Amino acid sequence: HRLQVCEGTACYVKGSPGLLAQLAAELGLAPDQTTDDQAFTLKQVRCVGSCALAPVVRVDNDTFGRVTPADLNKILDAYRKT
Repeated sequence: HRLQVCEGTACYVKGSPGLLAQLAAELGLAPDQTTDDQAFTLKQVRCVGSCALAPVVRVDNDTFGRVTPADLNKILDAYRKT
């Protein structure tokens, strides 16, 4: 699964750097790295075009808006099963 954390201006101001850091720590990755089991690749992207939903995290083709640090484990858990 491709995890994208938007770092566009709106997302950045609303906390995406913290989300990226939390995902990196949770998965043991830096941006542009893939987990050993090939389940997740972490990407830092400039803009996904959903500024009204900032901060935004995308997993494959699914977009999650107004993401909080508490949301990240729920999001990851949903994709760990697939």
